[in-house]
Formats: sequence, structure tokens, C-alpha cells
Amino acid sequence: MAPNQRDGDCVNGKLNAKELFTRCVNEIIAKLIVAQREGRDVNLNRLKCEISSKYGIKTQPKLVDIIGAVPPQFKEVLLPKLKAKPVRTASGIVIVAVMCKPHRCPHINFTGNICVYCPGGPDSDFEYSTQSYTGYEPTSMRAIRARYNPYLQAVGRISQLKQLGHSIDKVEFIVMGGTFMSLPDDYRDYFIRNLHDALSGHRSCNVREAVAYGEHSRIKCIGITIETRPDYCVPRHLDDMLSYGCTRLEIGVQSTYEDVARDTNRGHTVKAVCECFHMSKDTGYKVVIHMMPNLPNVDIERDIEQFIELFENPEFRPDGLKIYPTLVIRGTGLYELWSTNKYQSYPPQVLVDLVAQILSLVPPWTRVYRVQRDIPMPLVTSGVEYGNLREHAMARMKQLGVKCRDVRTREVGIQEIHEKVRPYQVELVRRDYTANGGWETFLSYEDIDQDILIGMLRLRKCSNKVHRAELKGAVSIVRELHVYGTAVPVASRDPTKFQHQGFGQLLMEEAERIALQEHLSTKISVISGVGTRHYYRKLGYELDGPYMSKMLIDRSPPIDCFKMSRRGGFGGATAATGVRAIANVLGISRQEVSQYTHEQIKNEPLPLYPPLAKDPLPLEDSKELAFMTDAKLEFLHRFRESPFYQRRTGKRDVRRYTDKYRLMDKEPFEPHWTRLPSEINWRAKSGTSGRRPSAKRARMDENQLLERLGQREAKGLDKDKEGDEEGAHGKAEDDDDEENATTRPRPLNEDEEEANYSDEDYLMEGANDYVDTYFDDGEGNDDETNALEEEGTY
Repeated sequence: MAPNQRDGDCVNGKLNAKELFTRCVNEIIAKLIVAQREGRDVNLNRLKCEISSKYGIKTQPKLVDIIGAVPPQFKEVLLPKLKAKPVRTASGIVIVAVMCKPHRCPHINFTGNICVYCPGGPDSDFEYSTQSYTGYEPTSMRAIRARYNPYLQAVGRISQLKQLGHSIDKVEFIVMGGTFMSLPDDYRDYFIRNLHDALSGHRSCNVREAVAYGEHSRIKCIGITIETRPDYCVPRHLDDMLSYGCTRLEIGVQSTYEDVARDTNRGHTVKAVCECFHMSKDTGYKVVIHMMPNLPNVDIERDIEQFIELFENPEFRPDGLKIYPTLVIRGTGLYELWSTNKYQSYPPQVLVDLVAQILSLVPPWTRVYRVQRDIPMPLVTSGVEYGNLREHAMARMKQLGVKCRDVRTREVGIQEIHEKVRPYQVELVRRDYTANGGWETFLSYEDIDQDILIGMLRLRKCSNKVHRAELKGAVSIVRELHVYGTAVPVASRDPTKFQHQGFGQLLMEEAERIALQEHLSTKISVISGVGTRHYYRKLGYELDGPYMSKMLIDRSPPIDCFKMSRRGGFGGATAATGVRAIANVLGISRQEVSQYTHEQIKNEPLPLYPPLAKDPLPLEDSKELAFMTDAKLEFLHRFRESPFYQRRTGKRDVRRYTDKYRLMDKEPFEPHWTRLPSEINWRAKSGTSGRRPSAKRARMDENQLLERLGQREAKGLDKDKEGDEEGAHGKAEDDDDEENATTRPRPLNEDEEEANYSDEDYLMEGANDYVDTYFDDGEGNDDETNALEEEGTY
């Protein structure tokens, strides 16, 4: 872009501003080419400043201008040095964030309001923003500029990254802007269809056609990530996301405490979170969660305790994590608590120490995607005061002598940029753990001495609760395969990079061996992005519904052979042949194969081999036994001293609310109805068959009735009470008469109260005045809201 000078103006009486700007850019490129040939490093900012001063240009050339002017024959050598923000593609892919249209949070219909800390949405102070966002984040501003059109958002962002010098051959979309799966089906299909069309250049009629063309696109969609909630991860939603080409879920959990989820108005329970994790991983998704430290009613101890449980409890153990410390933003319920001194944020240094402790707890198979929301600091009333909170936390960990061993910190591309180191000796590392009812295996190629990660694979032996027909039976699934390092274009190879060097194929071969010999699986499946299906076809995989699958044994599953051989008769010889073939493949005897059935195969790692000796004293005095005993004891000592050894603890010092609720689930629910407020005390509707009959009273004779009426008139009772008294003596009472239903001469007992309780009173009791006044059931007459919903783009 030329400086703010007119083209016709002359500089020094010879060249105008545009010509001077062109000469300045050309000279910068020439000096870069010379420095590259001589093997020298150049400070680009200083070089731009010197040459701009030489030509008298007030505005220095931007990086986009320099990249656009590089000759084609030098792009391959100069673009890596001119690339802006190299971290964007340091993991081997390009992340493109897009936002769906603004919509109201789905749980407002049954909780009455949004979460107390949520700043955005159509009803917030930030009018044109999506849920959970303010509209001033970079992604939000790009979405607003494109009027939330998914095609324009994707094309614009990819073009921008290409101008900045990044390779755009491998793209992963992140669908943000609230709970995407709560939107109507037709809008979701329109949104996903346009994302695939933005890469392929084809205008599709439906999602299926867009996915088919996306497989052959030059720009590959290696995956789609969708933000959602635990209550929108049921099998129906999981199946829909599979048809979109989604491979990763970002689930908003925020806290593992029941009381915090209730007080912050989350609208779901911790049990729903665990069930969501189980179903998602059994379907093959990678599970990334959002956590918020410093929520109301949570102190430092409880924050650390919940992250310890998050990583150690097999009911959680996510694959990825985003840490969003709580921010106080105007217009939220939390802002009202903060303004009345009912909530207080952590001091800045305390928050840095807390994040440092959290990062030190992260296991090596978990990736910390982000620390801190991308909300501009001027909009934050209280909370995080640092824009680079992760850097402060990492510096604090360095002072304490503690390392963060999450996946992102150890990636080879990140290490090259930040630490300027490269791996020297790479070897295969295996880690096994149980999570969400399944056996997880984390395979990786690492430089153990320098703690650098080259590539990794997540393999899972699913539980028996799989709902997908493709994964039922003896099936193992690869949930993620990723080789890190600077992105390398498809069908090309760079010896200085780590992608396309065969690490992915080696990881897949080891996964197939584990699935066959240890999981005893007959088929292995991969949850593959739309653009990576051709890669798995080269490895022998075929399309199996939304998955890529490969048969490990070309015969019937072992369970069928066992059943036929036990029944006898039909297929007896075939069953014996099948068992013999399986035994030959596995390298074990037929008797060992026959003892396995699908019910006997456990979804957990196999026992340690050789088994650990309980008695350290050998029975015989021999060198071999002594050596084996010493080896076992040394292994046992190292295993117990490792940071991942989970010791059984006794009673916790901190009372966990989850423990309390687990105990309550085992007890019968016997509420004390008399202690509950009358507003929430359940009463049956009138006219129902289950209502108890009202108590009958003895009739008065005529003289007693006249005497009672005289006493009433003497006391000055009005006519309405006389009607009630006559109805109490057995006369037919009109239920539709409101006057008779509002006043009573005396307190009624329980039976009479049920008898006079009408259907209209029952309906009025269930009304929520707060919802009517705050939300107006979504049918408000606000002109701006109606204009937003009637946009032609949607």
C-alpha cells in the first residue's frame, strides 16, 4: 500500500511517491536475497527503517507489500523469513475461525436467564454480537464485516493468511458464536455447506454434495471444530456433526462443581458432562473443554482441586483444554455482583501463580489450546490485567523450576520458534490410560532428551455403549493423527520440515498392531477430515459411513466362530478353521484364543509384563531369578515415583460437592413436603383422576341453618361469605365463579384446598414473571432484533 501521498506529487523534483515506494520495496527485497545467499540473518524492521529514510518515505512498507513483490523464483526461500506470525502455521495446519449468526442461548428457556458471566448475545449491551462474545474480538469483527456470511468469512480469512505468507493447503475450521447445534437444521446445513464450498470453489446444493467435492479440493479441509454444550452432545447431534465432517468438539464445562454450575446458571449438571465425554469419545471425537477459574463461590484451593480431578478422574480426562479466567464485563450478572462487593477477582499475581500451577498439572497427552479470552482489555472491568497471561505463567514456572509438558508446549514447530532448538534423536513413546469407559493409547514420536514432540496418535478401544453401527463389536478407532512442524503443502516434501517424512504412516502401523494384538479387534476405524480421506486410502482404508476403516483380519469376527462352534452342527468346521487362522495371526495357541469372548475382553490396558512380584524374595537362589527380581523392583520404584502414578488417597481435606451428590444418588429421595415453601409445593390439578376426594360433612337441618345465618348477619358478614358458607354445607358450588374462589370464611384443610384448586390456578402457579419481563419469550417487538432476524443473509 502506498503512503498517504498523492501520485502526482514530485519528490526531489524527480520521482513521485508511488515510484519511490516501489523502489524502496525492491531494494528491501534485493538486500534480503543477498543476505540469504551469504547465509546472514537480517533484522527486517531495521532494514525497512533504513531504506525508508533513504527514500524519504514517512510510512514504512508493510509486510504484505514486501511479500507481494517477491519474485516467484525466490518465494520458496524468502517467504519463511517474511512470514507474519509464524505461530499461526507452526502446528502444521491453518486455523480459520468463523462465527454463526447471533442467537439466544438455548438454556434460557428452562433456566430463565443466561450464564452470569456471559457478555454477548442479541439481548446484551453488545447488540450485534454472538453469544459469549462482545463483537470487538478480531474474529467477531471479521464476521460482522461479512454480515455473518460463512462463505465470505472463510474466503476472506484464507486470502488474508495467504497474503501474510502462510501455506493454506491444510485448513481447519472452528465454528464459534454460541451453541451451533441449537440452531435450526436448515441453517446449519447452509453454514457448513458454504464452508466446504469456500475451499472447493463449487456451489453445492446440500452438505453431502459439498463434502463430496471437498474430498478433491486443492485446499484440504482436515477437520471442523464445533463449539457446543454438554446437553447438545446427544447421539442425534453427534451423528449430525459427523455428516458435516466434524472431528473435534469444544464443550463448555467451566467448572466441575455442582454448586458452581447451579449458581452460575449453566443449565446442566456435572453428570451430563461425564456422559457427554463418554459418548463423544466413543464416537471418535477429540474432546476439548473450556474451564473458567475464579468463578463465584470458588477460591484458590477449590480451583486447584477441580483441575486435579479433571486430569486424574477417568470420568473427565479431556484431550484438550482452554483456560478462560473469569472476566467481569458490564451488562452481565457478574458485574452486578462485583459492583455490590459480592464478588472479587483474584489479584494479578495470584492469577498468574494459579495458571502456572494449572499448567504444571497438565499431563503430556493433553493440549492447552488457549489461555485467556481474546476480549479487548478496555472492555474488562475486573479480572485479567495481562494480555499475555500464558507468557507470565510460563515465566513464573521457569522461576519455580517447573516445566509445562502439554502437547502445544512440546511441539517441534513451537520449540523452533520460541527456543530455537530442533530434535536430534527421535523415538517412539507409548502412554496408556483409561478414560470415559475406554482404553486410551497415546503414541508419539519424541526427542526424549530435549522433550520435543514430532507427531502423535490417539487410539481408543471403545466401550460397550457405542451407538454407531460402524464401531460396534471388536473395533478400535484412531481419534487423532497429527504430525507437527511448519505446514508443508500437499504433494510436496521439504527435508528441513517434519511433515511428509513418514512419521504418520509409522504411527498408523503401530496403532494397527496394538488394535490387532492387544485390543483383539478385527477392524480399525479413523475419524477423518474430509480432505484427508485420500491419505488413508493410500494406507488401505475405505470409506465406512463417515469413517475410514480397514479390516485387520479377513475372516468373521472371533465371537461368531465361538458361538457356532459351541452350538455345533452348521459351520463347525468353518468355526475351527477361523479360530486356527486367528491363532496363527496372533501367534498364540487355539486354547488361548478360545478363552476370549467379547464379554471377556476388557476395555483397559493389559496387565504389566512381566508381572510385578508381590514378594521381593526369590524362592530359589539363582542369578536369573535375582536379576528378574531386581528388574521388577526397579521398575516398580520408577513407576511409583513417576508423576503420573495415581496413589489412592484417604479422606480428602477439602469437601467435594461431587462426593456429596454421589452419596445422595444412592439414597432414596424422601423430601419433607411441609418444609418446602408454598410456592413450590406440588399440588395436583383439579379434575384429575389421581386427586383424593374431598371430605364429606354432615348436613344441618333447617332450624340450625337459620340460627347460623342469624349469627352471621349479626356480625355484619357480607353476602359473598354467605355464599361460601352455603357451599360448605353441600350446595353445588360453581368452579368458574371467581368471587366465590377468592375469599373463604375460615382456613381450609388439605382436602378442601385440593377441592377448590382449579386448573386456572395451576397454570398461573407455573408462570415465571422473570422470564416474561426479561426475555418476553423471544417474541419482543424490538425493531433492531426483528431486523437482525430478517436478514437475507441468514
